[in-house]
Amino acid sequence: ESWVVGGVIGKVGSKSFLIDAVRGKWDFPEQVRQIRALKLAHPYTQEILIERKANGEAAIKTLEDEIPGIVGINPTESKEARASAVSFVVEAGNFLMDASSGFTQEAKDEMLSFPNGSTDDIVDMITQALRRLYLDNTGFFV
Repeated sequence: ESWVVGGVIGKVGSKSFLIDAVRGKWDFPEQVRQIRALKLAHPYTQEILIERKANGEAAIKTLEDEIPGIVGINPTESKEARASAVSFVVEAGNFLMDASSGFTQEAKDEMLSFPNGSTDDIVDMITQALRRLYLDNTGFFV
């Protein structure tokens, strides 16, 4: 099983915030449970972006009639290109994470080692959200 990462990232003005995140090597039923749990914990989210890869397409089909705002995405650029496109947000200090979160250290470690680290799924989740928030000009994201 591959790593699956889900996150809730919000934006106020020029600042964006990692509000919550989960990461695990889950089978399909657990992936769907995790999506439901994040939405339940953060009912104000407007969009839930799910990549149409691996179990993503099945998760979309399973949840689209139950949870509003599910958007299937199919990134066409490399993870490096996606990260580069929103690097200005991080470089400007506009992306913030709660230092008390255990996930925050994992995210920082992965961001600092990207693209040469052993994993890149947290970076990918963050960059997908930042692209949507800054380049596509939309609201919240899960």
